[in-house]
Amino acid sequence: MSVLDLNERYYSDSHWFAWIGPRLAQVDTESMRVNAEVERVFQEANKIAECVDRHRRALTAKPAGWSFAEPVGEAEQQLMSQILGWMIPRSARSHMPKHGQEQIAFPNAIAEAVHYRLLGGKGYLRLWQPKRFENAQPWQKVALHAPHPDSVEVERDGDGFPFKISYSYTVDSQNFKEVQEINENGQTEFKIVNQSGDVEPGSEETLDLGGRLTIAILEGRPIVTESVRRLQNGINYVLTLMIRNLQYGGFLRDVIMNGMPPGDYDEAGKFIPDEGGWIEGPGAKLEVSGLPIFDSEGNVTNYTTPSISTRNPVDVEAFLKAYKATSAMVYEAFGQGHVLAADMAVSGVSRIQMRQDFTTSCSEDSEALRVALSDTYACAYLLATQATDPDRALNIIVDPKLAISELSPDEANAIVGIHAARLRSTHSTMALLGVENPEAEIAAIDEESKKRMESAQLNRDMFLYDDADDPDADGGGSDDQQTDEQETEDADL
Repeated sequence: MSVLDLNERYYSDSHWFAWIGPRLAQVDTESMRVNAEVERVFQEANKIAECVDRHRRALTAKPAGWSFAEPVGEAEQQLMSQILGWMIPRSARSHMPKHGQEQIAFPNAIAEAVHYRLLGGKGYLRLWQPKRFENAQPWQKVALHAPHPDSVEVERDGDGFPFKISYSYTVDSQNFKEVQEINENGQTEFKIVNQSGDVEPGSEETLDLGGRLTIAILEGRPIVTESVRRLQNGINYVLTLMIRNLQYGGFLRDVIMNGMPPGDYDEAGKFIPDEGGWIEGPGAKLEVSGLPIFDSEGNVTNYTTPSISTRNPVDVEAFLKAYKATSAMVYEAFGQGHVLAADMAVSGVSRIQMRQDFTTSCSEDSEALRVALSDTYACAYLLATQATDPDRALNIIVDPKLAISELSPDEANAIVGIHAARLRSTHSTMALLGVENPEAEIAAIDEESKKRMESAQLNRDMFLYDDADDPDADGGGSDDQQTDEQETEDADL
């Protein structure tokens, strides 16, 4: 099983296949019954799926910014916006994994490609031109999807650059392979090869895409490692043991010792217990009589003194501590320790460091996404305008936007405190607080400060003007001021 298949199974399938608890060899009916009972109470908390989705959303939840590398007109800007606005939302797909119970759905092909990249180390974005939109508007002529990594083969040159990519697909039970290769002139040659190895008639085509292929590559280290899988197994084990213990010891129980159960004696003097047993439930009264004590002749000589002891449900505190500790190790392994920061005794500064570690991890992946989207967007534009401008050279700059969760109040206060101590600039502080455009925000704050100062100056001028009109303001009409002046003169004398 490949790394992608294994990790996707952990992502979407039941984890019973990886149960690390004891299993009985299924050799008879009893052993099969016991295994079925354990599977029935098997529990899991899929932290792998949670952390993979959080990492993926951090990379793809916000639309990436883009711009042309060279100056272009308004018409080109509008066309590019139309292409992306048509192509990306319509690339949403869902697929059934090889080992899974439910389909996995993605908002668009970019998210799906990043999903494959995080689980298996490789993801792809493929452009193609649907025949049904052959005569449609230019922005409708290009479509995007994320092929499964197993369907793509990449060949690289001696310098490690991809120059040939094959994509395998099936139509009406027939297998085909789209082969594209960059020739010596930097142009991209396309052809379709059928399952017999023959080139499909009319499928060969050469396009000038600026030395690009229409399949972009996302590569990196899978974030789901062997240690993470082991920790996930540990979480499932702890939760299953907790439920299993509650199954047997999770109820309040009364233990009656030396007590006569409900029932009566038959004609032969044999005691017959009632089938209903003890009467239990809210408001029920339990009357217990002692067991008879017989002598050697079978006569009752006395009765025992019954006693009732209550057994409390099993304490789950140990299981919860183990669950929290193992979950914390999973989050730390994914670089997402800030998720549990509110439950951990750490300072706001430490939480900020945890969040910055996660941001750094996502930033490394966003660089590969930036390159892939730059090529994909440029190829999409060139494919859409092949009929009108086949010789156009084009480069597009893409800026992925990270979607990291909001800061907690303690984290925000810690950041502001560092700024108040004059250890960090206003620009850097705003960036850490999540302000997307600190320069514009600082300019807006300066403008507001300027307006407040002008308003304060206007109020001050109006106050002085009112004092000038006050007859008591010149000092001649104030008895108190005259008295003060007289006292000053007397003191001088």
